[in-house]
Amino acid sequence: MTINVLYSKTLYSTDANNTNISKHETGEYKHPVIAYVAQNGISKWYANKKSEHFGEAPKIILSWGAGGFRYVDKHGKYGVGGNCWAIIADIDTLHKIDRAFNHPKMLRILDATQQYPNMRYNRNILQTWKKDFYKDFI
Repeated sequence: MTINVLYSKTLYSTDANNTNISKHETGEYKHPVIAYVAQNGISKWYANKKSEHFGEAPKIILSWGAGGFRYVDKHGKYGVGGNCWAIIADIDTLHKIDRAFNHPKMLRILDATQQYPNMRYNRNILQTWKKDFYKDFI
């Protein structure tokens, strides 16, 4: 069985013409979504509705952008924006996955399988991995 992936490029995309999401929290836009993960933290936007892509479960959110940053959403509080994707698992497993991503062998694999320069987490590759892939790295 492979890892459980949460991804939608368009639903919570931060494109200007997307009416499902806003930079500002309002009465209508009240559901927090991580637009991207950066070195200094997360960029939070707000959705006007929840969907199956919101992912109200613990997850590790992986950024598409340069640097390959990630965020562990322990309580399933955030939706996943169009510039990210997530691995859903129980919190203990997520911490193991997070540790595995720091292992030197894992870093070499991630660097070798980048879809684009500086796009460390290749969803197309990682989504084919077994749920317990982290055991080889911790």
